[in-house]
Amino acid sequence: MVHANKATEKATGKPETDLIGKRCYEIFHNTDEPPEGCPCEKMIASGHLETVEMEIKALGGTFLVSCTPMLDDKGHIEKVIHIATNITDQKQKEAALRESEERFRTVANFTYDWEYWVAPDGHHIYVSPSCERITGYSSDEFINDHELFQKIVHPDDQSVFASHICEVEKEKGAFAFDFRIITRSGEERWISHACQPVYGIEGKYLGQRASNRDISERKRIQDVLQKSHK
Repeated sequence: MVHANKATEKATGKPETDLIGKRCYEIFHNTDEPPEGCPCEKMIASGHLETVEMEIKALGGTFLVSCTPMLDDKGHIEKVIHIATNITDQKQKEAALRESEERFRTVANFTYDWEYWVAPDGHHIYVSPSCERITGYSSDEFINDHELFQKIVHPDDQSVFASHICEVEKEKGAFAFDFRIITRSGEERWISHACQPVYGIEGKYLGQRASNRDISERKRIQDVLQKSHK
């Protein structure tokens, strides 16, 4: 090292005079040789700017480290500008967000009912795996074909379903109704559908959140009871 700024002095807890003359890995990694993935070593090999994300134990965190070559008149590397940006807080927030998303996704994925979230443009953002148990179609199929849901609606219920979609798009309110679908295997099933709008923290409309429950057995029992009372 031939120079260290005030931020480096503060991070290491040492004055510049104690840092000059030492190798960077001796200061930042407490080792006698460059660490694995060292950006300076990569830069020397490539001759170009190299940036890596790495743990710096001596500073107690995660840093984005960039090494830029300074060339002499003959094009040889004379010095290296070594910049380390502390991204520890950012990485911790990202990790916390991933953990939170994983928790919510786990809960959603293990719901018994067929749950989904439709974006304002009509495309499915999320479809729970239980859709396959009810319809015979996988969540990926619903996500890749945003018209699949309407395609499997029973022909006699198409108009009712289309009317429901129009009401949802116009009112963006909560709705509930029953309709029939035709599964992949050709079976007719009754679905109890409920949906409501989804809004972001700032009130931005993010689409519709819906839940579909297979009520075929309930409908069958109701039909049997009705026939028995006639």
